[in-house]
Amino acid sequence: MTAQFDPTRIGEFDPANRIVTAPLTRNRAAAGQVPSDLAVEYYRQRANPGADHHRGITDLSRGPALHRYAWHLNYWEGYMKDSLKVAVSCAFGLVAVSAGATDLPFSSAAATYEQNYGPGLWPAMSMLDGDTSSQLNGWAIFRKDNEDQGLDPTLSESALFTLTTPLAASLQVLEFKIYQNYGDSHRLGNFSLGYTTDSLPTLSSTDTLVTINNVSSPGVTFGFSVPGQILASGGGPAKAIYTIAGTVDSATPVTAFFLHAISDPNGGLYPTGGPGVFANGNFVVTEFTVAVVPEPETYALMLAGLGVLGFAARRRCPRIRGVSSMPNRG
Repeated sequence: MTAQFDPTRIGEFDPANRIVTAPLTRNRAAAGQVPSDLAVEYYRQRANPGADHHRGITDLSRGPALHRYAWHLNYWEGYMKDSLKVAVSCAFGLVAVSAGATDLPFSSAAATYEQNYGPGLWPAMSMLDGDTSSQLNGWAIFRKDNEDQGLDPTLSESALFTLTTPLAASLQVLEFKIYQNYGDSHRLGNFSLGYTTDSLPTLSSTDTLVTINNVSSPGVTFGFSVPGQILASGGGPAKAIYTIAGTVDSATPVTAFFLHAISDPNGGLYPTGGPGVFANGNFVVTEFTVAVVPEPETYALMLAGLGVLGFAARRRCPRIRGVSSMPNRG
């Protein structure tokens, strides 16, 4: 490949590289098939960057036999433009794919306690019904009997979400979303996320806490005063969607996730102590989803691969086919 761009000598000419072609037309040649001033100007214009790749010819004043085919600058300029187009299109495509990523499917949900009082039904399975907007739908934990007896009506509870297909054993970057649409500040206030690798997961399975990288929700302030726990401020909107970026690093496949709602008077959540922000500590989780997020290296490798494909496609393009020296046949 290097020799192709090395200087050479052809007859009385000394081309700067070995990519040459004969003049492409004699329409503007003068007597004796010698290029006229008009021909020189015609090809000089087409030797400039951005000109037609087929007609980049320079040094015509030296004679009609062979002339340097100066397409290489245009080639690389065109390649860079095409690669940029590919990269930009790919980036938009990846964003669209990421934004519309399919959530991990769950086969079931269970909880240590499900509220059976008040309007609507509040079983754990309703967090998997795909309804992210209804108000009277979701998982709640208020214990009416405890309230009647003067006991704490909201205790620490856990929900278990069993995966339809176990998550591969590796470092996984995940995005959890917790939808809370009941309103009246029925939001999670103190909670944590975990996972288990038990082949038959149950609510009594031992779990490992998910490593939390970031938590966000408009108008909500989050704290992490207790390791492994997420503390949501008592202020903020009546409804919310918590978006949680976390990582799981497991040597064996992950079979289920846990959502732990925590009642902790010393946890810093005022005035309820948790688990929920509402005055009696209750909350309503409308929907719970988990999606795998590709790592940045995955995007980089994909973009690099597409760049190579763009390069190969451009090499196959007719206007940049390799050319060799040929006699001037008019």
